[in-house]
Amino acid sequence: MPGRRAAVPVAAALGNHDYHDERPQEVASVLADAGVEMLEGGATAAGAAAGAAVGADLVVHGHARAGTERGTTSGGVRVRSMAQPVIRRAFAVYYLGGRAAGR
Repeated sequence: MPGRRAAVPVAAALGNHDYHDERPQEVASVLADAGVEMLEGGATAAGAAAGAAVGADLVVHGHARAGTERGTTSGGVRVRSMAQPVIRRAFAVYYLGGRAAGR
């Protein structure tokens, strides 16, 4: 992943799975080295509200949230769950902007 950058700005907050190996600083460092803006305060403090605060177009999380894949924050930011029990597949692709923006 060194030297690779996303085509869009990316911000992230560490979640509980990032702490399983007791090396969250290493996870954060790898993400930051890839150009990800790390949000402080952890996933519960940051969450979708922080995504809206940093001007996000899309917030992606790994929680089931009542079994719903798609939602919207009170500020109008799209929220998507990547929890496999919710999306029922290994991954999902979402498009930002252009013709596919509504997906």
